Amino acid sequence: MVAGRPRHYDEEELLEKATEVFRKKGYAGASAKDLMNAMEIGQGSFYNTFKGGKTELYEKSLIRFWGGAKKYLRDGTAMAVDPIQFIKEFFLSTIDRPEKEIQKGCYAGNTLVESSFFDEERQQLAIRLLNELETEFKKALIIAQEKGFLDKKKSVKVISKHLLNLWNGINITSRMKADRDTLRNMIEINLKVLD
Repeated sequence: MVAGRPRHYDEEELLEKATEVFRKKGYAGASAKDLMNAMEIGQGSFYNTFKGGKTELYEKSLIRFWGGAKKYLRDGTAMAVDPIQFIKEFFLSTIDRPEKEIQKGCYAGNTLVESSFFDEERQQLAIRLLNELETEFKKALIIAQEKGFLDKKKSVKVISKHLLNLWNGINITSRMKADRDTLRNMIEINLKVLD
């Protein structure tokens, strides 16, 4: 009896489906069965595609998701006439998403909180990705200074850390089901550091 040829799957599509499960249930709460059901693949295909199982899938999904977010920030800053205005819109857009999306919070932030007490490897990955986001904020602020939209006396190092703190905070506060007007006012107050 001749075995059939193994099916090849689009890894990007599988990662997208897995990301939704992880964002909803977290790493610990998502079972391999949950992931296989969402990706519509069997156990053999799952482990052939992701040799490291759930751990490899999670890390790849996290890196892929954050790669897209950083690219959006980097490209948007580069194309914006006013990088400061783009940064403001970037933050304000987080509360213009559907309620279901807002309730998911920040993927890397969720990972950092979930893994803090028991999973140093994933904790370090989340820290690295959040630090990369801070670096993107810093680059955007430097461009803003070069274009004359941000006072050169202001510390991009301190402000980029403030923006990362705002990012982490607003993603947690928004999960408390705060109303959008309150969230908008909170973001606007925090972004006054850019004026």
